Amino acid sequence: MKITIVTPYDSANYGAYLQALANKIFLEELGHSVFFYKWRSPKKRKQLFFGKKDSIKNLIKYVMKYKYNAHKYHVFSDALDIFHEIDENELSAMELAILGSDEIWNINVNTFQNPVFYGEINVPKICAYAPSAGNGAELERYNSVCCSLAQVEIIGVRDQSTVELVEKLLNKKTKLVVDPTLLIPFSYYPVPNKRIISEKYMLIYSYDISKEHIEWIKRYAHEKKLKTVAVCMQHGWCDKNICVSPLEFLSLIRDAECVYTTTFHGSIFTFLQHKRCYVDIKSTKVKDLLAWTGMTNQVNRVNCTYERFIKILDIQPNYNLFEENLLIRRKQSSSMYQEILTKIEKMQESGKRNDLYMS
Repeated sequence: MKITIVTPYDSANYGAYLQALANKIFLEELGHSVFFYKWRSPKKRKQLFFGKKDSIKNLIKYVMKYKYNAHKYHVFSDALDIFHEIDENELSAMELAILGSDEIWNINVNTFQNPVFYGEINVPKICAYAPSAGNGAELERYNSVCCSLAQVEIIGVRDQSTVELVEKLLNKKTKLVVDPTLLIPFSYYPVPNKRIISEKYMLIYSYDISKEHIEWIKRYAHEKKLKTVAVCMQHGWCDKNICVSPLEFLSLIRDAECVYTTTFHGSIFTFLQHKRCYVDIKSTKVKDLLAWTGMTNQVNRVNCTYERFIKILDIQPNYNLFEENLLIRRKQSSSMYQEILTKIEKMQESGKRNDLYMS
């Protein structure tokens, strides 16, 4: 089938890009032709990287971060070559639209108030794989998109809060599925072999980090004679701040001595590469991920001490358990995904035969 994916593949973070890439690889392995719908303008996309200049404070921030953000914009833009992008005029050739993954149903986020994420797209059949509503939203805000969502075949969603949302909003039962990044073996990702940083280092991939954790990271790195390397998000206290392509990001994780992250996809790719790590939980999606993968020993605790912090980082996690849990979930999710795709293909073939008969 010719399939268009509706997702923020062109965002300014690694997770959005890599989940889109994984979905593409999974579908192409099944023999489908995969395209990505360009749902926002180049100007809107550029704003993601540079921000607004609508106040003195934002203008100063814009100037101070311009060089880093310009590099980041070009790195991410170059990485889009791997996706076959289409616009509104090319939708007529598509047989199926897939909504997801990522937090495309988090209607509290301005970006995801675009009706296209809820099924308002001119394609014959629409389904959704692993969308998320984030940490929850006010149900009444979904009224305008209820009719569109009701027409969407939901294969499965990414988290329990979205399961509950779908049930309340649409009176539909749905199941949990893994994020697309976990649908395929890690060996399927075309990760560059070249090492980017020659020194031994601790990788930092996080938005906000508490002052206490900053001191712990610096102290740990000093004791272990490691450089601190922040990627994608700038942290002035780190030895290095770099921005690389999404696939180079995976090689940075691979070559790190250990990883500190607060993010969902940062955790996923750290686990997939069996790295020593510390995960600071700042969202429900990360908490859920660590629970079902059996990786809860890698997280912060109430009244966590520096001694506990270094113990977590120094001990190799139980990745045998992780792989066992992942294999079960991956098989279940893959089967559900393929089942729906096969059903849609059969329906379309039946429709074509009927059209041929009627003519």
